[in-house]
Amino acid sequence: GRFRTGSVYTILNRMEEYGLLVSSQEESEEGRTRRIYEITEEGRERLKTGLEYMLLRKRFLDQMEEYYRRHFQEPQPNGEMKDDA
Repeated sequence: GRFRTGSVYTILNRMEEYGLLVSSQEESEEGRTRRIYEITEEGRERLKTGLEYMLLRKRFLDQMEEYYRRHFQEPQPNGEMKDDA
């Protein structure tokens, strides 16, 4: 699903509280105040760790899929099993 705008700002604020981001306010050329977010070194480390974790999970799932496809019949959209004969 989609994020609501309020949800995104809640997450950004929480990340700032945890030291993963820093923010500052800046005035745009139109005179509107906007908040600028910048990732911290701690944030970069957490992002790197999270990405490494996701890649490990992906490799595991890819291996599981490969094993499944080698050893089991593939289900068809109608729920029947594919007949390789």
